[in-house]
Amino acid sequence: MKKWLLVGVFVLVVAVLAIYGLGDRDERFIRKAFSELAAAAEFSEREDMMKGGIRSRIVGGHFVPDVSVDVSGLPMSVSSRADLIALVFHMRTRMDQLTLELRNIEVDVASDRQHAQLIVSVRAHVEGMGQQDTQFKDAEFDWTKTDEDGWKISAMRTIEPIERQ
Repeated sequence: MKKWLLVGVFVLVVAVLAIYGLGDRDERFIRKAFSELAAAAEFSEREDMMKGGIRSRIVGGHFVPDVSVDVSGLPMSVSSRADLIALVFHMRTRMDQLTLELRNIEVDVASDRQHAQLIVSVRAHVEGMGQQDTQFKDAEFDWTKTDEDGWKISAMRTIEPIERQ
C-alpha cells in the first residue's frame, strides 16, 4: 500500500513540476520572441526598398494573419498582418530612425497554455522628415500558440500614455 502511495505522490510531483516547467518555457519563448521583434523593428537610418521590404516581413512574421491592432497615432488602419507589413515598410523607407526602450515587461501565460499576454512600457523615439518625436506608452500584446511556429501576436493595443520620465 505504501508503495502505491509513494508512486502516486511521485506522479503528482512530476506533473506539477512539468506544468510549471512548461509555463516557464512558454514565458521565456515569448520574451525572446518579443526581444527579437523589438530589435527587428528598430532602425538607425532610412532603408532602401529592398532592405525595408525584407525587414518589414521579418517584423510581420511575429504576428498571426488576422492580427488586431489598436494603437493610437498610426498613420493608417491595420486589420491584418499584410496591413502591418505595409505600415512597417512605409515607416522604414520614409523615416530616418526608430529607437525603442522597453521597460517593465510582464508576461502572463494563461492556464490553457494556448494564450498569453505581454504588457510593456515603451519609449519610442522617431526621427524623419526634419522632425523628431519621443512618445511614452504602455502596450498590451496578446499571444496565441499556433501549430506552425509556436507563439505569435494576435492583438496589439496601447493602453494610456505614461508619464514622461
